Parts: sequence; structure tokens; C-alpha cells
Amino acid sequence: MSKIDTQAAHKFFSANFFNTTWDFIDKETRTDEENEDMILNAMSSLMHWKLRGDATDTNISISYWQISRVYSLANNAQEASHYGHKCLEVSKDGKTPPFYLAYAYEAIALANFIAGNKEESNKYLKLAYDASENITVADNKSMILVDLDTLKAKLA
Repeated sequence: MSKIDTQAAHKFFSANFFNTTWDFIDKETRTDEENEDMILNAMSSLMHWKLRGDATDTNISISYWQISRVYSLANNAQEASHYGHKCLEVSKDGKTPPFYLAYAYEAIALANFIAGNKEESNKYLKLAYDASENITVADNKSMILVDLDTLKAKLA
């Protein structure tokens, strides 16, 4: 019987489930079953990231953000907000680049938008814009600003 390299398995599955989640995110429409599979893949990715010996706060922040996003896409504002706040907890200590902090605020703003909490959504949207001012990588800054502007237009 051969021994399994669990760290290699966690490395494989964390990336595999993450990428499969993106396949669901990129779909124009999803069935209820596909929404469930999207959420399960995002959760599985996070679990494998947490079991990896080389995971950083940035990796965990990204995973929490992705889970928040899939819950938003599945119209589950409560869970989207919960994981958005988990993302914020990991991202606000200065161990992750400002790009991830801005996306943590964006996740919470989106969750509040889904819930119909316009005032809270605008509050977190402003925090996301403020955090984006500290992003020095041009492509990253452009990416977050596109997403923030899209949400801002929905709130108008």
C-alpha cells in the first residue's frame, strides 16, 4: 500500500476546487443544483487551503472572498455577509496587500446590496474605494475599480 502525500493532495485540491468554482461563477445562469455545487466547491477549496502548510493570509482571504461571492450569486445575503466579514478579518491586519482589503469591503457591500441594505452597501462601497487608493499595482487597481463602479451603478 502506498502512502498518500497529504500536502500534495491539499495543494492539488485547493487549486482544483478553486478553479472549478470559477467555472460556475463565469456561467451566465446556473440551476439550483449548480449553485449548490458552486458553493460546495468554494468551501472545499477553503478547507484544503486551511490544511496546507504553506497557506498565507492572502490565500485564506481570497478563499473567503470567493465563498462570499458565490453566496451572493446564489442570492444568500446572510452567508455572503458572513464570509465577507471573515475575509475582512483576515485582510485588515496589514499582512495582505490593499487589493485584498478592498475586495473584502466589496464582498460585504455586495452582500448588503443582495440583502437590500442600500445604506450599508454604500458604507462598505466607500470603504472599498478608500482601500483601493492604496493599491499600487495598476492592473489590480483597475480590476477592483471596475467591480466597484459596477456595484455603484446598481446602487444608483
